Amino acid sequence: MARLVVKLHGKESLAIELIEGREYIAGRNQGCDIPLENQKGISRNHLKISQIEGQWIARLISRYGSLVYEGKVVESIPLEEETVFQIPPYDFHFFLNFYDPRSSHDFPDGNEKSHSNSISPPLEHQVPENQQQYKYQSTEADHIEESSSNQNQKANLDITSPGDVQLVPYLRIRYPGREKDEILELEGHLWVAGRDAQCEISIDDGHISRRHFELNQTQEGLYITDLASANGTAINGIAIPPHEPHPLLSGDQISIMDLTIIVELRDKDFKDKFLAVRQLPHVQAPSSTGLPTAFNPNLYFDPTGPSAVKLQTSNRQRPQDRLRNLGQNKIRLALIILIPVLALSYFLKSSPQKGQKTNSSLDQPGAKFDGLSSDQKIAVKDIYNLARGHYTQGRYELCLAELNKLHGIIPLYEDSKNLQAHCSQGLEMTMENQELERKERIRIETQKKIEYIVQDCKRRLGNSSSMDQAKDCLGPAIELDPSNPGALAILAEIQLREERIRQEEIATANRKSRIQAGKNQYAKAKTLYKKGQLRKAISAYESFLQAQYPESSQLEKRAQRELASVKKDLNNKVQIGLTECKTQYDQKNYRPAIEACDKALTEDPNNREATELRAQVLSDLRREMRSIYEDSILEESLGEIEGAKEKWRKIIQSDIPSDEYFQKATRKLKKYGIGI
Repeated sequence: MARLVVKLHGKESLAIELIEGREYIAGRNQGCDIPLENQKGISRNHLKISQIEGQWIARLISRYGSLVYEGKVVESIPLEEETVFQIPPYDFHFFLNFYDPRSSHDFPDGNEKSHSNSISPPLEHQVPENQQQYKYQSTEADHIEESSSNQNQKANLDITSPGDVQLVPYLRIRYPGREKDEILELEGHLWVAGRDAQCEISIDDGHISRRHFELNQTQEGLYITDLASANGTAINGIAIPPHEPHPLLSGDQISIMDLTIIVELRDKDFKDKFLAVRQLPHVQAPSSTGLPTAFNPNLYFDPTGPSAVKLQTSNRQRPQDRLRNLGQNKIRLALIILIPVLALSYFLKSSPQKGQKTNSSLDQPGAKFDGLSSDQKIAVKDIYNLARGHYTQGRYELCLAELNKLHGIIPLYEDSKNLQAHCSQGLEMTMENQELERKERIRIETQKKIEYIVQDCKRRLGNSSSMDQAKDCLGPAIELDPSNPGALAILAEIQLREERIRQEEIATANRKSRIQAGKNQYAKAKTLYKKGQLRKAISAYESFLQAQYPESSQLEKRAQRELASVKKDLNNKVQIGLTECKTQYDQKNYRPAIEACDKALTEDPNNREATELRAQVLSDLRREMRSIYEDSILEESLGEIEGAKEKWRKIIQSDIPSDEYFQKATRKLKKYGIGI
């Protein structure tokens, strides 16, 4: 069954079993079969995985996204066993014949290693195939062992098998200024280290951040990730970038200022395996090869190491302290002195005769080289020189391959181990540089895509394009880089243009409204003029002229002419009223005179001449009416009621209704039952 594993920054985020005949869409759309986070460069529908004639194919369906395979941007990938490809920052691992160990405990023949919890040793500790298996020499003890329990025999063989090793991470924390180291056994798969007491790994040091770094145990090994700490994290003296997983090997040193943390990967079942190895028959390599067994440091840790979560270790004593302690224990001091002397004398007695070789002498590198044949010596020298040449020319993979051949013949030749370490370090740096270059290429290609989209949209979008059209055109570029200045500049320009157009439309509407208001005001003034309401017509004409309505120059000229005519007509009416008022006043017809003045003031309330003339007429009228009223009151008192009534009637005929004598005469007549 095919299986696809998706990883983000080295951590597995999704694993899905691919069913034949189905199609799978990967992207940041919520409805995708393989959902991806909203990372930069991820489209809504980015990738499609399907079968074509039985072959699984990964095909790019995003218009502007990228699909990377072996450091190159491609459009489609045929998926074979263990194919790895990228949609940055995601890594996709495809397994064609995936086998789930949880479904069965029986493995196929020749494949008895664990598929779920195996940890590959470092490159410099990998062993050539010709050194990984040795044949047992058949002895009687072997037959006895075979006749014992098959279960015990299988267990013993499994214990010595490197593929079944279960390594447990330990941390040795070395605080500056302290004599004791603190050792922690890590249980689980994910730990956060920091100064905060809530962290799984609590470190009491002022240079440590509250959440400093994270350790993650995966099937591929142990990884460390710096959590953007204040003082940073260094591995073997090299600072690691934040938020990027970094692999850890046994023996690596984590440095944070003056604090040192040593990583140890220990075999938890080493004691049982060690006892089981002692019961197995001796393993001998073929005599023709003389090859040593491979050394894997992850399998040979101290069996007495800590197994608890936290252990207190003994003090690190200085040489002077050790000598002082030995001096205090005389028996121990005597034993230390006597044992080397006795051992020396024993070896002197048991040393072989001159010219004989000993097995112990063969353990020295020089002795092992001397024990090689002439062809082997020439081969070792040639391989060593070739490896050095590869190293000086930067071909680190070839250097390691040659050194593996060399170490397959002899464990050590000159500084081959140091050269191997340098080549491993150089290969790691080269791979890191290649990864950086790959990411930079992807970044440049993405930037080129964005620039192309922006320039194409700038060419296609005209002055009449709307904001929605611009967003549709620039959408892919904005998805790849939401803060792209070119795309944002186009959107800002369109927004500014649309705002300017909107303001112009508002101004045009206001202008039209003002033009219509001017026409309405002129029509109102003309209507009042026709109705003879001269004073109101004058006010309407003046309001029209003062407002200065747009596009009303012709109406203004007409209004000025008509205003002059209205004022002239009004003045004529006022003069007619004044003339009538004066004539009646001269004839002492006070009431008609006042009525004529009132007509003139109705047309022109502010006419001063009409106002003064009316006041003078009213004063004379009141003086005359007062005299008549006083006479009527005298006659009334003398009983001459009829004479008084005649005088009251005269007052009502001559006086104006608003005057007081008119009202007094009216009340007198009502008193005597005479209506008006």
